[in-house]
Amino acid sequence: MRSVTLQLLALVLVACVAYEATASSSPLACQELGFDSSTVRCSHCSLLLQHTNDVALYDECGQCCTTTGDDEDSSASNAKVATYYRGRLEMDMRGLYPGSELARFVNEFSEKFEGLSVQDTPRMQPRIVLLEEDGSVGETTRVQSWRCDLIVEYLQKKLVPAPKGAKKGGFWGS
Repeated sequence: MRSVTLQLLALVLVACVAYEATASSSPLACQELGFDSSTVRCSHCSLLLQHTNDVALYDECGQCCTTTGDDEDSSASNAKVATYYRGRLEMDMRGLYPGSELARFVNEFSEKFEGLSVQDTPRMQPRIVLLEEDGSVGETTRVQSWRCDLIVEYLQKKLVPAPKGAKKGGFWGS
């Protein structure tokens, strides 16, 4: 009798874990966690664990990643990724420490992205806000613990140059 009860409890526990994993891996839930489920490969989660030693963060990444098999880029490159012409890196500049990955990105790479601005926002954890054509927020992604190269890779996929015929001084900037 006790064995049957334990098996039943184990089954309920497995069902709850499966439900939680399914519920939290929606694109919106992943975006709130700071992951873009259309571009995060599961191999990135392993690297994230190696560099942060944060098991909870690794588990969140694992719920939002895409398994691509032997060819890491095959399915990721075939997936349709939403792109934007403009965006901004919002953060409290007082938290930009010399030698940090974010400082390196701001100093060496941020100006290479035509539609990206860096905005000093007091008490704001670092995040990238990508804007729709009408100026509304399209996506927001937390980048506090990201390495510089991952921020660059993310923006290369998400932030594209404005069309050549766009009028100056309007939405596309001066």
